[in-house]
Amino acid sequence: RIKNPPKNIISQCYDGAAVMSGQHGGVQALLQELLQKEIPYVHCFNHKLHLVVVCAVSECQKLRDFFDICKNLYTFLSYPKVAAIYQGDKLKRPMEHRWTGHLQTTQAITTNYDTIVNLLEMCSSRHSHFSIDIQLEATGLLHRVNEVEFQFIAHMVLSLLTILETANNSLQGQAMDLSSACDVMDAVIERICSLRNEEKFQVLFRKFEGQMDMEQTPKRRKTQMNSKLDNFIVFGSVGQPEHQALPIRCAYRQMYYEVVDRTLQELTKRFGVTNRSLYKSLACLKTDHANFLNIEELKTLATLCGVDLSETKHEFETAKVFLLKRASTVTNVHQLMQEL
Repeated sequence: RIKNPPKNIISQCYDGAAVMSGQHGGVQALLQELLQKEIPYVHCFNHKLHLVVVCAVSECQKLRDFFDICKNLYTFLSYPKVAAIYQGDKLKRPMEHRWTGHLQTTQAITTNYDTIVNLLEMCSSRHSHFSIDIQLEATGLLHRVNEVEFQFIAHMVLSLLTILETANNSLQGQAMDLSSACDVMDAVIERICSLRNEEKFQVLFRKFEGQMDMEQTPKRRKTQMNSKLDNFIVFGSVGQPEHQALPIRCAYRQMYYEVVDRTLQELTKRFGVTNRSLYKSLACLKTDHANFLNIEELKTLATLCGVDLSETKHEFETAKVFLLKRASTVTNVHQLMQEL
């Protein structure tokens, strides 16, 4: 049982399950209704970070195909006879409910790429001792893994997920607070924004440019409009593919920016302005913050606590000077009160 009275609750944090976060029937809504006051709901930051990866992957066909190949590769390397001769790092199955598997698998593939390719070549050989089923599966995987697109996506995904992993680890720290978590996510968004430029794309593209020259741009029959529509303005589809094959560099550039933009879009949507006023109020309780005990910034938190700050301005100024003198070894008001 909770020792503190429920009336003292000023905020609540859960994952994004509807039973918890629902606007009408969720626990967060029912709690506010029960206590007859606003209690901001904070969606768990680590869970939101997971949803960023899952949603970005689900929205991009190239990424879905890439991780489907990774899943098949994981299964193949798990066969006892194959696992017995595989000398590289173990792959992790990418699962929807745990995005770190996506990172670990991508890391293993990029680090052990040559080892994996050599193994697939060995298993696909007609002269190998493996069964025909394993030979056929290895042949299919070898074909896909050898594609330059697969290697390009692996390194692109690795650069993105490595940034997110740093945030994921930081958010799980015992000393992490809500204000610092917002700062961490702002830094993540800034770093991923820095990937969205031509220089970063060219650095990645040049790693595989030599291999791409051997790939021919697919030839497609030129599409022609039905002559019966010559006197009409057509706004919709006419049952024919409307896109033409792009030059290789343009196609990879389009894919690169699409993945970065999808990731940024999900990050901005899930770590946007919701509850930002509360985060700013909490930040003012940190002794090393520029707005420490700023009465204007603290109004949101004071309202949630049922405290009237209208006549306490001078007291706050005095308290601020006093507390800062005692704050040489602490970083927030909670620790400071324990010292007192």
